[in-house]
Amino acid sequence: MLMKSIKVYSILFFVAVFSMMGVTVSEVIRNRNSDEKKEMDNVTWIPDFIDKTIKDNIPQKKALMTADVYYTKFVIDKVSSQLVEVGTNNFIFLITNNESDCELADYQCSKKFTQQEIENGISFYSKMQNFCKDRNIEFFALCAPNKSKVYSQYMPPSICKGDVSRNDILIEACKNAGINIIYPKAELIEASRNNIVYYPYDSHWNRLGAYVGARLILKNWGVDLPALESVQIETDGEGDNDLCKWISLRFPQTADSKKFYPVDFKKFYDMDYDFDSVVPAGPYINPEPVIAKKLLVVGDSYRMSLSPVMAGTFAETYIMYNGIWDWKPCEKICEAIEQVNPDYVLYVSVERYNKLLTMK
Repeated sequence: MLMKSIKVYSILFFVAVFSMMGVTVSEVIRNRNSDEKKEMDNVTWIPDFIDKTIKDNIPQKKALMTADVYYTKFVIDKVSSQLVEVGTNNFIFLITNNESDCELADYQCSKKFTQQEIENGISFYSKMQNFCKDRNIEFFALCAPNKSKVYSQYMPPSICKGDVSRNDILIEACKNAGINIIYPKAELIEASRNNIVYYPYDSHWNRLGAYVGARLILKNWGVDLPALESVQIETDGEGDNDLCKWISLRFPQTADSKKFYPVDFKKFYDMDYDFDSVVPAGPYINPEPVIAKKLLVVGDSYRMSLSPVMAGTFAETYIMYNGIWDWKPCEKICEAIEQVNPDYVLYVSVERYNKLLTMK
């Protein structure tokens, strides 16, 4: 009992000392570890022996960081993180702002693509679309908006929203170049008035947001799904909460943070998908398809909530990770298309990764 009390008081002591010095423990620990992969510019004056102690030698380091996060949130209603910001209504947002993942810049419209970068983005989509066209394959791309674009009303008031982002310009340029691409920001904002379409504690859209995107794609392929407001919806446990884990802070599970699903597609959400595959995984078979043909879905993590609706529509569905961080995706995707020989190809990505496409 005595040892436990000593540990608790030790944690509180370090929290209090660093808070008085104007530096939160979680800032030091996160930035000295690889969790946020950022260098701290504002605490270089901390003596080396203290830095080494925090990094390597303090017992219960995770408990220390967690205690500090709660202390900071309670005292100043802020969370010390260079990647995450807590907005209103307990919505948590990514505020990444590095070269290849710029959600904050996309929200503030503080960065623009050069003409060459726009041409690179168009080229990326054109190669895939033309590759499909030459093989009589229907192609569509879906660019999901960043969460901050759909729920801007919950963003911290201190972060100003811009008017026209570089992504808006890129999407418009792609459309003008004849690319079949959808950016469902307006539709998701409208759907969010009566439903939660992104996880409050995660960066991704949820199943209802993905349903909105899938419905728009399928409409272009001749399938009319009911609008979200007329769909029967049920809950299925707690929703994703990765952003809470990043900041070691637990938020209460509320009705808004549950995992929802459209009832008509329930059995397709229950299927065992291989979402980590860098080659086409599947086929996922639908014995009663609306479209009795074969689909290949390629994309980043935003394809995961969307794929069950597609699997519930097509006779055969293959799913593949786009590997955009690791290799030139267009080349690999074309190889996958030849391997699967699908009738339809859907490429899915989130807005904040478009910078990567323009660098290819």
